[in-house]
Order: sequence, then structure tokens, then C-alpha cells
Amino acid sequence: MIRSLLLLLVLTMHVVVTMAQIPDQPNIDFESGNTSVWSYYLGKCCPLVLDTPTVALPDRHEITSGSGVDMYGKFPIVSPGGGNYSMKLGNNNIFGQAERAEYMVHIPPGMSDYSLIFRYAVVFEDPGHEPDQQPRFAVNAWDSATGNPVECAQYLYVSSSQLPDFDSLPDIRVKFKGWTTASINLSGYQGKTIKVQFTTGDCGYGGHFGYAYIDISRELFAISQPVCNKRIATLKGPEGFSDYYWYDAGFNKMVGAGKYATVPNPVDSQTYAVILVPYPGYGCPDTLYTTIYPSQLDMTLTGDDGVCKGRKFSFEATGEGGDGPLSYLWTKNGITECQCGMVSGTVENKTTYIIRISDTSGCNISDTVVLNGDDCVLTIPNAFTPNDDGKNDVFRVIGEGLDNYRSFRLLVFNRYGERVFYTQDIYEGWDGVYNGDLQNMNVFFYMVQFTLRGKQYLLKGDVTLVR
Repeated sequence: MIRSLLLLLVLTMHVVVTMAQIPDQPNIDFESGNTSVWSYYLGKCCPLVLDTPTVALPDRHEITSGSGVDMYGKFPIVSPGGGNYSMKLGNNNIFGQAERAEYMVHIPPGMSDYSLIFRYAVVFEDPGHEPDQQPRFAVNAWDSATGNPVECAQYLYVSSSQLPDFDSLPDIRVKFKGWTTASINLSGYQGKTIKVQFTTGDCGYGGHFGYAYIDISRELFAISQPVCNKRIATLKGPEGFSDYYWYDAGFNKMVGAGKYATVPNPVDSQTYAVILVPYPGYGCPDTLYTTIYPSQLDMTLTGDDGVCKGRKFSFEATGEGGDGPLSYLWTKNGITECQCGMVSGTVENKTTYIIRISDTSGCNISDTVVLNGDDCVLTIPNAFTPNDDGKNDVFRVIGEGLDNYRSFRLLVFNRYGERVFYTQDIYEGWDGVYNGDLQNMNVFFYMVQFTLRGKQYLLKGDVTLVR
């Protein structure tokens, strides 16, 4: 069965999923923070019999929120990547209890390619009873008009030591499965209403529990994913399947096998498919699609990043490319300075500015500006004594904040106009040697060029070599 579905895509850089919203499905994702719209039932297990409608009951049909974790599995009680709320169905009490939450999904007319994405997590005791008396979790979907089951939408997990992809707490015989993404293919049901049921049940002998967490996504299948870093993208399939096979969109070339597949140096938009093979007895094979494309977000930053104490500065960042309107954020020593493209002021101390530009797809690009805050003082000696006594042995500029000077050049000439020394390193000096010969005591002429705060300077003078 080949169809479009939600594909979880994780990159080595930041990724934002682009999705379409399901219309007219109020509180399908519990994001109203309450139990409204859903229908609830109580019953017994096993077999599962739930014929008693009820309002949502605390500890039986419970909205979960916050950062807590399950007491056994230690996974979050709210679906990661979802919203702020999920539902816990059932509890760790016993006595053969069963609970159900039911939602009527209205498929929009004209939407022939449609999938319902849900997430679940399960906790069972495993007492080792006969399979038909073990704790269980079921997911079912039905055509509400005909009562016919939706193909490949009848899931049943029964507690067992052989459950695939489950973890164990052997000391207390508990099996658990953290948050997992699954789907119900509703293609071809446009204009119809589908009854979706989630059901939990304790063991049939009344001495062992089973419960689950559920959440439903309001989104349809992923359309495209921006690759913010152009070097590599890592595709990740949803949790809980036995095998994964990745192909290009035409199924001409396999690009990976396993939950992850890497795409090196993506240049143009590319569409990939992954075939998901479930564990035996846990659904049908499925094929998911997604498209990745490299972000074109770029930045031009102008200004001088080495200005001195007491000097005025100004830096302007201009974003280019990217998706939609661009957002700007300057921080100063880690604290937000402004949401703007330009910062300016007077240098007081060493300060680090970071500019981050983001687009509407979630990609961002940043650059760093460091203001040294040094006192920029440059002095040129009028004499030097190259006698290897460790004092004033070379002729060079001295001062503070020398790192702030740009495009530096020092040239020294003898009285005949010959250039006897040249450097572009502000920390390098002349030792009084020319063409391998020690120069005699004499007067030489220098020229110093540099740029400071965007302004060019040229200094000339003479220096005496003393021996």
C-alpha cells in the first residue's frame, strides 16, 4: 500500500516541519486542555466489553500536561513533538477494568488522500496468563455509516514477553513502550465520518493492570522540510517498525536501510520515500514521502569588529534569501539588545554581539562581532639599538589595542631611497639588517599605513639606528 503520510524528519541541523491543518476537528489533539468532544466508555476485560457511556472520569480518562514522566517507563506524560496536552487512558489499578476514548473524524469532501496520525505509549503488567486474559491496548477505526472496519486500522497489543520493541522492568514484570507514531489510512473516505477508538484493559482475572497514553495530530502529511545546513541531512523514520527501506521518489535507487538514512550535500529539492514494515501482526506495510530542500538564507554584515574604547561603532546585518519575512535578533553579552538589523553605540569595555537572522521555515544564520574595548594607542619610536641586549633591539610600532588596526604596512628606507624593510605584521619589526648585512649607525626613513575604524592613515618620519 503506497500513500502519503506524516514523516518525522530529523536533520543534523535545525528542521521545521511544514504541515496542513485538519479542518473542523475540534479538540482532536486535546489542546483545549479538557475532555470535550470526545466520547468515553467504561467496561470490563477480558474480552473487551465497553457498553457503558460515561463522562470522562479522573484516573480513567485523564488529560495530562506538564513535564512529568510515567512512573514505570519514565517517558514523558505528554507526547513529545505534539502540543501541551495528551490523554492517559486507564491506570495502574486492577479488578479487570477497561476504558475507551472515541472520536468521530470527519473527512473533508474532496480529500481522497488522507491519513490520521496518532501517537501512543503503553504500560502493561505481564503476569504470564493465557493471551486472551492478558492486559491489552487496542486501536480501531470504523466507517460510522456502515459499521465496516477500516482496512489495516485494527491494532491490538496484548501483554507478552514476546512484544516487539517493548522494554521491560523484570523485577515487577512490567512491559512498556514509549511514545510511538502510527497512522490510520483513511484514503478513499472523503466526505465520510470515521469512528476512531482507543481502548485499554486490565487482565481478565482482575489482578494486573494495563494503561496507555494517546494523542492525535491535527496535521496532515508533511509537504517539505528545509535543510538549513547544506552539508548533510539525516532522515529519520517514525518509531516502532521492524524494518525501514529508503528510496528516491521514483523507487529507482535505495538510499538507506534502517530507521535513519543520510543525504549528503543536498543541492536541489529532493523527494524521498520510506517503506515501513511493521512487526508481524501489528499492521500493514506503508510508504511515506517527504521533500527536502536546501535553505538559501544568507547574511551580509558590515562594520568594524575591533573598534577601540570610547569610539563610536555601528554594525548592520542584511539577510538574503530564505523563506518569507526575515527576523533579526541582536544580543549583547548574551542579553537581547534589539530585534533589528543594526546596532550602534560607544565602546566601553570588551563586548560580544551576536546577530541571528531567521526565516519563516525555522532556518537561521548567525555571526559574531567582538568589540575589544582596548585603548588604541600607537607609538613610533625615533631610535633603536640592535645590539642584542634585549632592549629596543628592533624598530616597530608599539602601543595598546594593536589588534584593532587593519591593513597595516610598515616600510623602512635608507637615505638612498632603497627599501630595507617591509612587513604587514603589526607585531613584527626591523632588526637593522639589510641583505644579510648589519647596517651602520644612520638615520632611516619610515612609512606606516593602516586603517582604524574604517579610516585610512599614513604616517611618515625618521628613525635613528644606534650602535
